[in-house]
Amino acid sequence: MDSGHRVRVFSNADTQAKPAQNPSALLEGTCADVYVLSKPLDDRQMQCVAAESSANATVFHLINNISTDKTCNTRIFNQTHEIQVCGHGLLALLNILKIKRLLTIGYHLELPSMQVDFNISEQIWLGFAPVPISNGVDNRVELDCKYPWLKNAFSEIPNKVTVVGDSNGYLIAEWPVAKDLKGLEVNLERLQKNTSRALIATQGANAHSDFNLRYFAPQHGVDEDPATGSAVRVLTSYWHPKLKKSSYKALQLSNQGGLIYSKAAENKIWISGNLEIMSELGVLFEF
Repeated sequence: MDSGHRVRVFSNADTQAKPAQNPSALLEGTCADVYVLSKPLDDRQMQCVAAESSANATVFHLINNISTDKTCNTRIFNQTHEIQVCGHGLLALLNILKIKRLLTIGYHLELPSMQVDFNISEQIWLGFAPVPISNGVDNRVELDCKYPWLKNAFSEIPNKVTVVGDSNGYLIAEWPVAKDLKGLEVNLERLQKNTSRALIATQGANAHSDFNLRYFAPQHGVDEDPATGSAVRVLTSYWHPKLKKSSYKALQLSNQGGLIYSKAAENKIWISGNLEIMSELGVLFEF
C-alpha cells in the first residue's frame, strides 16, 4: 500500500526552529496528511485512516494516469466527516505532487464538488472561482430579529452578518477592527444548534494584516479550525470590493494561529501560504 507525508501549512516560520527571541510571535498553522495512491480506496477505508490521524485533514489522491480523466481523483476527510473544500489539504497535496514531479501539463485536481486550479511558477497557489457575496444584515434591530441566537452564541454581537451559499455554506460575521477577535468567546453548542452553516468571524485591516478571521464548524466536526484556506477564499471575495487590492494578507487568530495569502483576479481567487514537510508517514495498512 501507499505511504504518505505530513505537511504543515500556513505557518509563518520554520516550526522546527522556533525564533527564541520571540516565540510568542510564531504562527503554527495547521497540518494535513497526504496519501498519493496507486490504487483506489473506498469511503470506509479513507474515513478509517483519517479517524486515526491527529492532522486536521487527510487527503487521498489517485494519480492521473490511474484515475479516469476529469473524474474525481481527490478526497479529503477529517476524523468524522468528508470535507468538501479544504484549502490547506489541497496545498499540502500540491506540494507533495510537485516534489514527486507529477505536476505535468494537463494534470488536474478534481474534488467531488468542483475542480480546482493551481499555479506553481514561483510558489504554489490554489485557484477557486470567486464566491458570490450578498449585502448582508448590518442593522441591529434586523440582526436581533433574524439571528436572535447571536447574543447567546457570542460574548459580543457582530456588526454585520452575511449569508454565503446554500444551507451547507457559510455565515460571515464581521466585528469592528477595535474588537479583540482572538478573545471573542464562542458558545459552540448554541452555534451548532442554531445554524447548519460554518461561521467565519472576521474584522478589517490593522497594522499586521488586511483582514483577520476565526473559523467555527462544529456541525462538521470542527469546533475551531487553526488555519482555513477555504475561509480565506470566501473572505477575499467579501473584502475585495471594499479594499480593492490585488493581493491580501490574512491572519487567523486561533490558538495556533495562521498566516494565509490570497490574490483576487478577474475570475479567480488564489490562496497560498508557507508549506513545510514535517514527516513521512508509515505505509497504509491493508484492508
